[in-house]
Amino acid sequence: MPTLPRYNNGFSFLELGGKCADLEVKSATFPTMASLVLEIYGGSSKDLHDILASGVVYAGSIVSCGFDCQETFRENWSRALLQQIQFPALDASGHYDVVLVLTFQMIDVVLAPTQSGFYGSRRQKKRWSGCNFKFEIGGMQSCSRVSKIAAFVPGQDLVITVMGEQSAAEFRSWLQTGNQTRSGALAYLGANFSAELTLSLVGLRIRSIAPFFPTNPSAAVTITLEYQGFGCNRSNGLPASARSVKPLVLQVNSPWQQFRKG
Repeated sequence: MPTLPRYNNGFSFLELGGKCADLEVKSATFPTMASLVLEIYGGSSKDLHDILASGVVYAGSIVSCGFDCQETFRENWSRALLQQIQFPALDASGHYDVVLVLTFQMIDVVLAPTQSGFYGSRRQKKRWSGCNFKFEIGGMQSCSRVSKIAAFVPGQDLVITVMGEQSAAEFRSWLQTGNQTRSGALAYLGANFSAELTLSLVGLRIRSIAPFFPTNPSAAVTITLEYQGFGCNRSNGLPASARSVKPLVLQVNSPWQQFRKG
């Protein structure tokens, strides 16, 4: 199949059911005629939550416009399956917009003729910042000192950075006392610091701690965590534990659309 160009010379937006979705698209890339990669700015969005919950987009279109706000490209599909989502790196000291990368497999794709009309500029939504997040594991105090979380896709290990020997000691204790599975949650916070999207992590276990015994009391310690299940939930506040969340649960190494209810 031919490779289509990257349309980012103006702006792109998503239409769902003939209406402009409340998603702010950073870029749209078409590796093949039947695949679509969208970079989406994180923010409060019902359509984003619906896509994550169902894993399917029906009757959609991706539309690109030039700097003159005239449509330059349109592709329609009857159904698109969410194959993968990459959650971005988070940094408590960083001030940047969170961007999620969604990969779709499209069914019944049609390269439609462009439509005439002036679309106007897209109004910027309130975006999530890379420094506004909260991470919890079953009441562990050290989670308040998580300063970084590496980018990941469901099924990959979760790599976090905690600050200080005291924090490392709590994780070492967990590992040395049997490394029993625990539940956790990662929340993306909005402008008012309330959780707008909560990711739950089920069956968490420590894979590695580095350095295991930091020589500097304030050193950064990298914790690599594996997990057995993953889910997402639209929320208005981080739960005390992921056990209080009843999201859709994705089994590790399964395609996104094979969600099952937890």
